[in-house]
Amino acid sequence: RFEPATILVTDDILANRELVRAYLEPSGLNIVEATDGEQALAMAAEQRPDLILMDIRMSVMDGYEAARRLRAALETKAIPIVILTASVMREDEEPIRAISDGYLKKPVTRTELVTELMRFLPHSEAEPTAAPKTATESSSTAELDLDEAARGRWHELRVLLGETHEQI
Repeated sequence: RFEPATILVTDDILANRELVRAYLEPSGLNIVEATDGEQALAMAAEQRPDLILMDIRMSVMDGYEAARRLRAALETKAIPIVILTASVMREDEEPIRAISDGYLKKPVTRTELVTELMRFLPHSEAEPTAAPKTATESSSTAELDLDEAARGRWHELRVLLGETHEQI
């Protein structure tokens, strides 16, 4: 269980942002979204999120440049940046680690994402319960750990994710 915190999710693909939102909102985290690096810079300076999840390949301004600028700005340099991308080769991993505090490869599971966020955000250990089923283990929205809005869009999300599987 996380203490109240705001996460800025920066990704130009709507389905990716929706998936992260569906993973994190049940944890009580406030999610704000940016569609490119330029928008992320403005939102980070204005809202001062507790953590930024950043894709690398985006239009307008990519994640490399956005992360460099966030690090250079006095008001945002202390905000942890976790890169969440599928668009890297092995030789790109070191430059990514140099501009970020964490790095996850897509597709990412809810467990991987939450575990990474636990490195940076205050939290307490929840009482153990039966492990929730993942989207790949269940096709029933009632069995998933999603809020009502996400449950209502589950079929649409599955179609979008299927269509963008290579991009995630």
